Amino acid sequence: MLDMGVDIITSNCEYAPGQMEIVWAPAYGIKAADDAFTFKNGVKEIVQKLSDCKEFATFMSKPWADKSGCG
Repeated sequence: MLDMGVDIITSNCEYAPGQMEIVWAPAYGIKAADDAFTFKNGVKEIVQKLSDCKEFATFMSKPWADKSGCG
């Protein structure tokens, strides 16, 4: 992500399986929106490439009804 201009500050596991909290450096204006878009799409592409289409990354707030959600 750093090569793409998104400065990751911290990351840690959350409650649900595979749920992560990732914090990147603050930005202003369109740069903030660009960072969010770049991060989201970058993660999806990396997971797809590394998992050989057996796993996926989602940014849904609650993808499973019986697991913890995020806000």
